[in-house]
Amino acid sequence: MTTVPASDARHRAAPLPSASTVNRPAVLCVDDELPVLDGIERVLRSRFDVTRATNAADAIVALQYGGPFAVIMTDFRLAETDGVHLLARVAEIAPDTVRLLLTGHAGMDDAIAAINEGHVYGFVRKPCRPELLIERVADAARQHRILAGERELLEQTLHGSVKALTDLLALSCPVASGRATRLTRYACDLAASLRVDRWEIEIAAMVSQIGCMTLPPELAERICRGRKLTPNEQLIADRLPRIAETILETIPRLEGVRAILHHQRDRFDQRGDDGLPSGITPPIGARILRVAADFDTLDCQGVPVVEAVQRLFDAPNVYDPAVVAALEAAASFLGADLEIMEIPLSSVKQGMVFAIDVTSPVGILLIARGQDVTPSLLERIRNHWAAFADRQRVRVVMHKTA
Repeated sequence: MTTVPASDARHRAAPLPSASTVNRPAVLCVDDELPVLDGIERVLRSRFDVTRATNAADAIVALQYGGPFAVIMTDFRLAETDGVHLLARVAEIAPDTVRLLLTGHAGMDDAIAAINEGHVYGFVRKPCRPELLIERVADAARQHRILAGERELLEQTLHGSVKALTDLLALSCPVASGRATRLTRYACDLAASLRVDRWEIEIAAMVSQIGCMTLPPELAERICRGRKLTPNEQLIADRLPRIAETILETIPRLEGVRAILHHQRDRFDQRGDDGLPSGITPPIGARILRVAADFDTLDCQGVPVVEAVQRLFDAPNVYDPAVVAALEAAASFLGADLEIMEIPLSSVKQGMVFAIDVTSPVGILLIARGQDVTPSLLERIRNHWAAFADRQRVRVVMHKTA
């Protein structure tokens, strides 16, 4: 059994016991009544690795710094919030953790809210017989194993498919591919900094620029470089996320990715028809992608990094301040962990990233800043650009090695 105070968890050198380090499923139990937690721990400890938290804040810290957990079980009534709001947050940062709600007095409205907002897998009534409690938690742990297996298969399959699609984008529209690569790198760094699950965010960023394949090259370049657009061009640019969303509509289990694409231009403080705040915020992935995209636009316009971040901070109604703070803190955005080299185009290798645009001897854009060196790109260099690749100098970056 482990108890996690928020003040200590952020500074622990070693991770908490988790399902990845022990054979038994890891279960996080949340209740502000210590006798209840004591009773739950006594019942479950013979079959599960139990971590305890007495409030929502400590539970979030445990999930972010001590997971992964197979199951979280929280009381419906907590001192500073309720279990539904906690589980809604859990759904964002640990979507594979199966969520149980422990309650003695939930009505129909409470149950509906729990299912819709907290994505609750099941309810446990208080008081609960020990054998029934074990049964409910064991059932939730089995569901976690199923979800984790499905997710691993889905990630492997879809990531390969999406990568093939983005490789095609790199060959047909280099400027859009460069932007998509930069957005993916930014979004993944932000998700890691905020300790939220990154898979859906990564896929959304990777496909976010696919719509540029439908545009004339000169318009795609103007959009991706953050150039000033005419009103009609802006309307076209605003429709691009819908193209990516449509491409994914026929693929199962990508509802979260489509939601990120759908809401990526929403303000942080969404407002209703009356102009007042609605109290609804876009998904965390959409908030991350908007910050990444608008930061990249400012960067392409030549705005210094510090000033670009400050502009985002100055619009807290548009951008989630927590995401902008993560952007400011990410050293990789500032180039602190990167090594810049200048080498012949023929010498580039996988693992490198182009630091500047690469153009042909007649001025045609071949490779956009931010693009990764991929096997398909290496083939293109060998097969199509060999005549000048030895004398064409390019600047690339790599992560510094220790």
